[in-house]
Amino acid sequence: MNGMPLETRVEPTTQRLPVGVIAPEDASLAVLHHEPIFTFPEQLPNVRRTQPRNTLTLHDLVQYFRHQGVVEEESLCCAITLAAINGSSFGVEGYSGSGKTFIVDKLVRLLPEVYTVQQSSDQAIFRVAEQLNSSRFVYIPELQKAMQNKKAPIIEVIKDLTEGKDANKIVTARDGSGVVEYSIKSGITIIYTLAVENQFKKDDESSRRLIRFMTDASPDHLEAIHRSKAQSRYTLGMDEDTRAQHEARIREHLEDCIGLRDVHVIDPFADYIAELVPKTQKSVSYVDHYYRLIDASTRFHFNQRMSTSVNGKTYLFAALEDHFHVYGMYFTAFVETLRELMQDEEQAALDAIRHMNWEDCFASGERVMRTSPQLHAVRRRQGALEEWLERQRVHCELASYDYSTGDTVSILQGDHHAGQ
Repeated sequence: MNGMPLETRVEPTTQRLPVGVIAPEDASLAVLHHEPIFTFPEQLPNVRRTQPRNTLTLHDLVQYFRHQGVVEEESLCCAITLAAINGSSFGVEGYSGSGKTFIVDKLVRLLPEVYTVQQSSDQAIFRVAEQLNSSRFVYIPELQKAMQNKKAPIIEVIKDLTEGKDANKIVTARDGSGVVEYSIKSGITIIYTLAVENQFKKDDESSRRLIRFMTDASPDHLEAIHRSKAQSRYTLGMDEDTRAQHEARIREHLEDCIGLRDVHVIDPFADYIAELVPKTQKSVSYVDHYYRLIDASTRFHFNQRMSTSVNGKTYLFAALEDHFHVYGMYFTAFVETLRELMQDEEQAALDAIRHMNWEDCFASGERVMRTSPQLHAVRRRQGALEEWLERQRVHCELASYDYSTGDTVSILQGDHHAGQ
């Protein structure tokens, strides 16, 4: 970018209809007054007020990783960021030297309240329980180093926390005077990296709660890395002030998004996804990984999404764009995970999976918005449906942006996926 202003997507905000508060179905409840979507914190709690409004895209996020030296891996960078936004525990796995820790390190520097675990003894994880309990994220780089002992406490900590339980341990006091009881409280997001040569044998419950991402070890990616290294030797690059400003904007935006975890996401496209997902025993729980990334994408784009409140509870409405992005960056990996876990009799269900049809997906979402009894209260607010439809469009077309290039792309273009 060489000091040029950051690329941002121009939103047709002048055509947006105002967002109000839904009139509750119960007539005994007071009908609140209408407010615009950009009224903070009344509409979206825990979001700072900045001028101008800090509106970023996933392409801005990709640019950050590129300027930090990450080559390609756009889908991975976006997916792990969305997982962090949503508080979903995850790991990045790959061969030694594949860049997994390098990539996650670049994400971690953007996140608030991260504690990085440095292993020095079997009980080290519990001796820092106080620090862990004051953190939102726990980062365990190179998890295999802490797993040399198969009974290492850190493995049980990961299992307990990802199952939503406190991790408790009684250990001998360092001075030998007795025992000390430690407790690491649930609610902390686990982030780890792991060399696949030292595969972490997660049980079914932990696997369901941990999203597993993989680095790209393809020959094409290795070639791209070599090209990037060569080009860096004769490229001026971004000036440091612009780089710092870019990073600060991304960090602030992510903190705002993380602050929206209590804002409920309404996803009218979920019926279509339910039809698309292969019907295996594991898909019932693993599809939650996909849905959580949709929630995170909706929160990441909160400035472009319809927002409303009912009786003090705030809602954001997912857009087709959120599925366009998440489907492109994660759905293939989701299906491959199901293949690894399938029973022999489930082979047919996975072989019969059909491709995404974006026109049908949009029609399903629109039908839910127009007819679902669960959204009757939304339709009671004048202009709500029209606003939701308007927020699916860029320049009057069902379109999004490619997070790799920043280019506007039509969503209704067959099998084209963002980032691919």
